[in-house]
Amino acid sequence: MDSIFVENDNNHATAAQAETLFLRFQQSNNLQDLEGAITIFRKVASSRLPSGRVPQHAALLDLLAGALVMRYELKGGIDYLEEAISRFREALSFHPPNGDGFADTCSNLGVTTFMRYQRLREAGDLEEAIKFHRQALELRPMGHPDHANSVHNLATALSLRFDNDDDLDESLMLNRRFLSLPQAPTHPEYSSSLRLAGSALLLRFKRLNKTDDLEVAITYLRQAFSLHSPTDPQYTTYVDEIGFALSLRFSHTKDMDDLEESIGCFRHTLSLRSPEDPQHTYSLDRLASVLTTRFDTTGEQKNLEEAISYRRQILSAFNSNLKSEGLAKHLDSLAVVLNVRFELFGEIKDLEEAISHHRDALARRPDNHKDQAAFLHRLAVALFGRFKNKSVIEDLEEAIMYSRKSLALRPPGHPDHGLGLRNLSATLSTRYDELKSVENLDEMVTINQQCLELHPPDRTERDYFLNNLAVALAERYKRLKATDDLEKALSYHREALMLRRSGHEYRALSLTNLGVTLQARFELLGQLNDLEEAVACQREALSLRPPGHTDHADSLSNLGTVTSLRYRHLGQMSDIEEAIFNNRQALTLRPPGHKYHVRTMRKLAISIVLHYTYSGKFEDLEEAIEISRKVLASNPPDSTYHAQSLDALAVLLVNRFQDLEHKEDLEEAIILHNKALALRPTGHQDRVHSLNGFSLAMYDQFRHLGDVKDLEEAVVCSREALDLSPPGNSRRRNIISNLGLILCGRFHKFDQNADIEEAINCFQEAITLCPPGHPDLQVFFNHIAKAFYTRFQYQGKMEDLEQSIIYNREALELRLPHHVHHSQSLTNLATAILSRFVQLGRTEDLEEVVLTHRRALEFRPMGHSNRRNSLGNLAASLSTRFQLFGDAKDLEEAVVLLREALTLYPLGHPDYPTCLNNFASIMSTRFEYRGQISDLQEAVGCHRKALALHPPGHNYHFASLHNLANVLSTRYRLFREANDFEEAAQLFKDAEAALPVEHPFHAGTRSLLAFLYLGQHHSSPETHSDHHNMAFTLYESAVNHATAGSKVRFQIALTWAGAARHSNHSSAVKAYSQSLSLLDRCLIGAPTVESQQKFLATTANVPKSLACDAASSALDNNQLEVAVELLEQGRAILWSKMAGYRHPLDELRDIDKVLADRFESLSRQLEELVLSYGTTSTPGRPNLSHEHQMRTHRLLSESWDQAVGEIRQIHGFTNFLQAVPFSILKTAAAEGPVILVNISRHRSDAIIIFNTGVPVLVTLPETSPESLAILSRQITEARKVGSQIKIVKALRALWDTVVSPVIEQLAAHGVLENTRIWWCPTSELCALPLHAAGRYIRGQRNLSDLYISSYTPTLSALLRARSNVVQRSKLPNLLAFGPPDDVTLPSVGEELRRIQTFGDFVNILPGESANQKSVLAALKQHPWVHFACHGVLHSQPFLSSFELFNDERLTLLDIITAKLPNAELAFLSACHSAAGDDVGTPDEVIHLAAALQFCGFRSVVGTLWEMADIDGPVVAERFYKYMFREGQVGGNFRDAATALNDVVLEMSKRKNRESIDRWINFIHIGA
Repeated sequence: MDSIFVENDNNHATAAQAETLFLRFQQSNNLQDLEGAITIFRKVASSRLPSGRVPQHAALLDLLAGALVMRYELKGGIDYLEEAISRFREALSFHPPNGDGFADTCSNLGVTTFMRYQRLREAGDLEEAIKFHRQALELRPMGHPDHANSVHNLATALSLRFDNDDDLDESLMLNRRFLSLPQAPTHPEYSSSLRLAGSALLLRFKRLNKTDDLEVAITYLRQAFSLHSPTDPQYTTYVDEIGFALSLRFSHTKDMDDLEESIGCFRHTLSLRSPEDPQHTYSLDRLASVLTTRFDTTGEQKNLEEAISYRRQILSAFNSNLKSEGLAKHLDSLAVVLNVRFELFGEIKDLEEAISHHRDALARRPDNHKDQAAFLHRLAVALFGRFKNKSVIEDLEEAIMYSRKSLALRPPGHPDHGLGLRNLSATLSTRYDELKSVENLDEMVTINQQCLELHPPDRTERDYFLNNLAVALAERYKRLKATDDLEKALSYHREALMLRRSGHEYRALSLTNLGVTLQARFELLGQLNDLEEAVACQREALSLRPPGHTDHADSLSNLGTVTSLRYRHLGQMSDIEEAIFNNRQALTLRPPGHKYHVRTMRKLAISIVLHYTYSGKFEDLEEAIEISRKVLASNPPDSTYHAQSLDALAVLLVNRFQDLEHKEDLEEAIILHNKALALRPTGHQDRVHSLNGFSLAMYDQFRHLGDVKDLEEAVVCSREALDLSPPGNSRRRNIISNLGLILCGRFHKFDQNADIEEAINCFQEAITLCPPGHPDLQVFFNHIAKAFYTRFQYQGKMEDLEQSIIYNREALELRLPHHVHHSQSLTNLATAILSRFVQLGRTEDLEEVVLTHRRALEFRPMGHSNRRNSLGNLAASLSTRFQLFGDAKDLEEAVVLLREALTLYPLGHPDYPTCLNNFASIMSTRFEYRGQISDLQEAVGCHRKALALHPPGHNYHFASLHNLANVLSTRYRLFREANDFEEAAQLFKDAEAALPVEHPFHAGTRSLLAFLYLGQHHSSPETHSDHHNMAFTLYESAVNHATAGSKVRFQIALTWAGAARHSNHSSAVKAYSQSLSLLDRCLIGAPTVESQQKFLATTANVPKSLACDAASSALDNNQLEVAVELLEQGRAILWSKMAGYRHPLDELRDIDKVLADRFESLSRQLEELVLSYGTTSTPGRPNLSHEHQMRTHRLLSESWDQAVGEIRQIHGFTNFLQAVPFSILKTAAAEGPVILVNISRHRSDAIIIFNTGVPVLVTLPETSPESLAILSRQITEARKVGSQIKIVKALRALWDTVVSPVIEQLAAHGVLENTRIWWCPTSELCALPLHAAGRYIRGQRNLSDLYISSYTPTLSALLRARSNVVQRSKLPNLLAFGPPDDVTLPSVGEELRRIQTFGDFVNILPGESANQKSVLAALKQHPWVHFACHGVLHSQPFLSSFELFNDERLTLLDIITAKLPNAELAFLSACHSAAGDDVGTPDEVIHLAAALQFCGFRSVVGTLWEMADIDGPVVAERFYKYMFREGQVGGNFRDAATALNDVVLEMSKRKNRESIDRWINFIHIGA
C-alpha cells in the first residue's frame, strides 16, 4: 500500500513510520506495533500542519482513530473509544465535504457511536450513529463499492430504535435492499442481515399481528440458520431465535407442530450449553416457558412439573456473585408457575411459596425497574388468591395496595394499563362486597370506565367490561341514588347483552343484571315498559337456567321479585300467584343453612302479604307473619338484617290489627319498631325506614285509643324521617306522603288549618317528586283528593272540591278495573261529585254519581267487605235523584239497598250509625212522597238511634242533630205537637252550636229552622210574630253566609222569596234581588255559555220566570223603577255577562293603564272560555278537560271580580258594570217609548218607559203565562194547516189582552202615530208577534198602521246599539251572499241580482266562496250585510246556524266570537233567524238575530219562523229601495224599522193578499 504522506516532510515521514507499524499490527496482531503506531500518530497529529495539507491531516486523524478503535476492541477501555470518536469528529472537519474520505469518516463515526451506545445505552449515541450512517449512505449510492456496508450499518442502528414504527419499517426496507444486492450472498454480514430482518418482522408481528410478517420472519431466520454449522459460535443463537419465532406462531395459530418444534429448539440449545455457559440459564428459562405453554394447551401436568423443575434449576445456578436483578426475574417466574399449580390443585404451600418468591423478587428490584409493575401485579394476584382461599382481610388490603402501585407504573398508553385496571377493579369489588364501604364505589366506577375505554367495540372482552361497569354503576345508584348512574348502567347492560347473543355462556347473567337494573328504574320513575321488560329479562334468564342449573334458584327468586312488583302496581292476580310459586320453589332449593335461605323466606313473606291485600284471606296474612317470625329468628340481634326483620314483622302485625283490631298486635308492632330504632340510632343510614314504620303504627294507635300523645309522637317521628330524606332522595315522596296522612288525622282531631294546609303541601310535593305515569301516583292522587275534600267539608271552598274531583279522576285512571282499589276510587270520585252537585245543581253530576256508585257496587259482590258501603252510597245518590226528578223507582231502590246494608254491619261497627242515619233520611223522604205515617215514625226512631251513637265530639254529631230536627219538624207540621216543635227547634240550635262559625252547613240549618218557625201554629200571637220575624232574619243570614255554596244559598233565597211573598213580608223584593245575584254566581259552575244555557234551561230548581216574578213582587209594592231594574238584571243574563267582557276601557286606560290591561286580558280569557264548545261530558263519563274548564272558569271569574272591585274604587267608576240603575235605563226611550211587558203567574203588566217623567204601569189582568202559551200554540198549529182565520183570531186576542191597553196609554201620553216604539217582551210573550197585533177588521187600524214597532231583548242592548255611532258621508258597503244554485232556495239568485242593482257599493260573495272563514272575514269589512240562505234551528240554541256552501255552517257561537267594530245593519233573509229557545230559556233571547246584535250590529231584521222563498226578492228589493231612497246621504241603519214596516204594509195590502203568516214573520230588532 502506498503511503499517503510525502517523504521530504519530517512530520510526514514520522507519520509514514506510524502507518507502517499500524499495517504490521493488522498482519501480526503484535500489540506493541499498535501502541507504537498510536503514539506516533498522536505526536504527528498534535504538531502544526503547514497550509495546503488538509486532506493528509484528515487521513492521519482517521488512522489514529482506527488504531484507537482496535485497541478498545482488544483492551476494552472506554477512554480509547471516546478518543477514537473525538479523532473521527476532528478528521471530519478536515475532509472536503462529499468526498470519499468524508463518507468513510461518517461511516466510522456511525460505527463508533453505535459501539458506545451498546456500551453505555445513551440514546444520544444511537441518534448520532443513525445520523452519520445516513450521511454515509447518501454519499455511497447504489453501485458504490461501500453501498452495501452503509445499508447494513444503518439498518442495524435503526433496529435498536424500534420504539418508532417508522424506524422499524425503514430498517426492514434497508435489510431487504441489502439482501437484494447482487453481492449480498457473499457479503460477510449476509446472515446477520437475514437475522436482523427476521427479528424486525417478529417485532412488527407482535405490534400489528400481521401473519405475513411472522411467516417471512421464520423464513429469514431459517435461511440465516442454514448458513451456520453447529461449530459456529452463533449457531445456538440462531436456534434460539427460530424457537422463539415458532413459539410466537403457535400462540397465533395454535399449531402444535410449531410448539413441539419450538420445544425441540430449546431442548437442543440446552444440550449444547454446559451449566458453566452464561447462556445455559437462558435455555432453561426459554424451555420452561414453552413447557408452561404446552401445559396450558394440553393440561398435561408433567409439562408444568418439568417447567417448575427447570425454574428451580435456574435459581440453584445463581450464587451471591450474580446480579440480584437476574435472580429477581427468575424468582418471579418460578412464583408464577407455582401459582398456576396452586390454582390447579389448591395446595396452599404452592401459593405460600409463590408469594414468598414474589416478595423476594420485588425486594431485589429497584423501584424504577422496567419490570417493577409486572412484579407488583403478580404479587397482588397471588395475595388476592390467598384472600379468596383463606379470607384474611389483610391479604385483600395488601393486594389492593400492590395493584395500585402496579397501575401507577402502567399509566394510560402502557400496553398493560388495562390489565392493571382489571386487577384493581376485581380487588376493590371484592372489598366492597365484604365491607359495603361506599368509598370504594367511585373508584370502582372510574376504574371500570377506564377498562371499557381500552376495549372499544371492535375489541374482544368488551362485554365483560361493560357488565362490570354497569354493575358498579347500579351499585352506586343503590347507595347514592344518582339517577345518571342508573341510566348509564342500563345502557351498558343493554350493550353487553347485545354482545352476548343466544348461546353465549354469560347471556343469562346479562339478562339477570339488566332485569334488576330495569326494576330499579321502574321503582324510581314508574314507567311500566321498564317493569314489563324486567319481567321478560328474568323469564328468559330462567329459561337459560333450567332445573339443575347452579343458578336456577337465583332466577326463580329474581322472577318472583319482579312479578311481585308488577302485581303491586297492576293488580293482576296471576302475577302474585306466580311470584309465590317461584319463591316457594326457590326456597326448596335453598334449605336452612343455605346463605340465601333467609333472604328467600323474606321474599316469600312479601309476596304472600301482597296476595292477602287482593284476596283478603286471613290465612295469607297468618302465613306471612309466621314466615316473618322465622326470618327474625334467623337474624340474631348482632345480624346486619335484624333491624330490618323487626320492622318487616311489625308492619305485618299492624296490617292484622287494622283488620281484627286486636290491640296485642299493635302493641307488639310498636315494641318491634322501637327495638329496630334502638339498633338504628341517630346517624344510622337505615333509621329512616324504622321511623316511617313506627310513625304509622303510632298513628294507628292514636286512631284506636285516641291518645293525643301517640298522634304527636307519630308526627315527630314522621318529620324526623322526612329530615333524613332530603330533596333528591327517591324515598322522600313516600315519607312525605305518610306525613301528610298523619297531619290529616291531626286536622280531624284539632281542626287546625295549618295541619290540613301542610298535609296538602306534602301530597303535592310527593306528586311533584313522582315521575309521570309512576304507579305510586295513584296513591298520592288518592291522598290529596281526600285532603282537598276534607278541607272543602270544613271550609266550603269550591276550589278544594274541584281539586278533589280532578285528583280522584287521576287516581281512578291509574287504578284500572282489575286493580284492588278500583272500586274505592270509584266511591271517592262519586262522593266528591255528589258534593259538587249539592253546591251547583248540575244534573250531569248527579247522573255521574249514580252511575259511578253502581259501577263500584259491581266490583263489590256478595261477601265483599266493602259491599255495605257501596250499598249505602248508591242509595244516597238515588235518593237525591228522586228528590230532583221524582222517579219513585229511585226511592224504592234506595230503601231496598239501605235495608241490605244495615244487615251487613256487625254489632258495634263504627259506621253503623251513619248507615242508620241515611236509612232514616230515605224513610223520611218516602213519607213525604207516599204520606205513610209508618215511614215517618221509622225515620224518627232511626235518627234517634243514630244520634245516641254519635255523641257530642263525634264527627257526625252535627249531622245527627240536624237530621233528627228535620224529621221532627216534618212531624210537627203533620200533627202540630208542641213537643216536636220545641225539640226540633232546640236540635237545630244545638246543631248550629256544634259547628264552627265559618262552616258552610250553617246556611242549611238556619233555613230549616226558619221554615220551622214559619210553620208554627200552637204559640201565642206575640211569640208567633217573633218567630215569624226571626224566620226571615234566619233566611237572610243563611243567604249571606260567606262559605256556603252559591247553589245552596240560591235555593234558600228562592225559599225566602216565596215565603216572604206568601206572608206579605217586606223582605220579598230583597229576597228576589238576592236570588238573581246568586243565580249569576251559580253560573260559575258552568264554564261555557252552552253549559250555562243548559243549566238555566234544565235545572229543575231554577225558575224560568224568576226575573218576572221578582219584578211582579216589586210591582206589588208599587216599585216600578225597581221592577224595571230587576227585569234588566234577571233577563238575558248570558248576553249581559258576555257584554261585560267587552266593556270599553278607553277612559279607564287614561287613568290606570295596568289595571285596564289586566281587566281586558281577564275578560278576553273568560270570553274565549265561555264561548268554547265541544267539552260537554256524557253523564257518568266526563272529560278531564271539563274539570279543568270549570276550575279555570272559577279562578278567572274570581280574578275578574277582583279587578272589577278595584276599578270601582276609582273616582268616577263607582257604578262600573254594576246593575244599571233606572236613571240610565230610561234613556233607552230617547227615540221613542219602550214597553216592557212582564208576564208572571202572580200578575202581568206592561211598563211604558218615556225619556222623561216616570214610567207608566199598564195592568194586564187578562194576560197570564198560560193564556199566552195557548196563543203561541194556536199560531203554530194554524201555520201548519194554513188557517189564516185562526192566525187572525190569535192576533186579535193579543191585541185585546196586551197591545190595546198599551196603545191607549201611548195615545193618552201624546205619543204621535207613526212614531217608533220598542217592545221588550218577557216569558211566553217572546214567541208572539206583538208587532202584528190588531183587530183585523175592515176600516179599523192594526198596530202596524199606528206605530213602527221594533224589539229589544233588554234596555241595555238598545243603549249599546245607539252608542258611539259614526256618521258617514257616503253609502256603506253592503255584503250579500247566498247559495244561488240551491234547488231548495230557487229565488236566492234573483234576490242577490236585485240587490246588486242598487250600486257598486254592493258586494256579492259567490256561493261557492261563502264558507265560514270567508264570511266571517267579509263581515269585518262591511257595515251592512244581507244573509240569503237557510236558517237552521238546533236543540242546543248556540248551535243554531246559517247554512253556507257545501254544507258548511255559520253557527250562533261563530257569530258571537266575531268582533265587528264597523257593523251596523244585518238583514237575515233566512228561516228562524229571530226564533229563540221559547221553552227552555225564553228570557235569554238566544237566536241568530240576537247574536248579530251582540257582536256589533245595531239594527237587525229577522224572521220568527220559516220564510217563503218567493218573498226574498220582493222583500229585499222594497226594503233596500227605501234604505237607498233618493236624497238619502250616507245611509242610516235607523231607517231599517221604517223600511221593514213599509214592506210589511205593502205585502198586507196586495190584492192577492199573501198569507198573513208570511208578512208578520219579519221583525226588527235594535236601534
